Amino acid sequence: MSRRASTSGSSRGGLLGEPLELVKCETSEVLVPAQAELVIEAEILPATRTAEGPFGEFTGYSLGERAREVVKVKAVTHRAGALFQDIAVAHLDHMLLSTIPMEANLYRAVRAMVASVKAVRVPGPFTCYVSIEQRLPGQAKNAILAVLGADLYMKRVVVVDQDVDIFDDRQVTWALATRCQPDRDITIITHARGSDLDPSTKEDGYSAKWGVDATAKPSLAAYTPRHRVPADVWQRIDLKDFQL
Repeated sequence: MSRRASTSGSSRGGLLGEPLELVKCETSEVLVPAQAELVIEAEILPATRTAEGPFGEFTGYSLGERAREVVKVKAVTHRAGALFQDIAVAHLDHMLLSTIPMEANLYRAVRAMVASVKAVRVPGPFTCYVSIEQRLPGQAKNAILAVLGADLYMKRVVVVDQDVDIFDDRQVTWALATRCQPDRDITIITHARGSDLDPSTKEDGYSAKWGVDATAKPSLAAYTPRHRVPADVWQRIDLKDFQL
């Protein structure tokens, strides 16, 4: 068993709070969870392609027929009454499968360039929001380049200050509208490799990419202040006074 497989099994056992029972596959020495709902053993045929499609994708489009990779199934084992979990194409459960590990990978990539990164979010296809505490000029652009270089699927990146909640689309839109000048703050990269699932490309996977610096300039501290209700005013408000 490989070190990676051993580590994975140990991690699962740690999450379960008990050892993970493993058994050998029917056609190889690979170990799999003994209580798995379904195990499919297959051989990858690296030089073989066959037509697939039309097929719904996470982008929300049904792409046409295209040549795809092939595996040769050698064995299928399952529990009695096994459950096979599927997804609703292009809905939230489809996006969730990839965005959780993708966000972790992108966070590490941005942190290597901008140590003051606060959060990373993948809200939709080919898109990433990044929140940073910009301590030096140019760090927002570094974050943009880090994201685009770390994941082939990334096509649009928006970077905001740490006072903007990137998990609230309204706040990101507000930052884009009030802290960004298109002729100054948009970076466009042409002739790059992207996703072959992007229907807007003329050639599969050949794409332009863009990033938006929606941070306050020259700094958040020096920018026009946001209006806020003073704390003492909030403390004086009592809903009982309004007879609601």
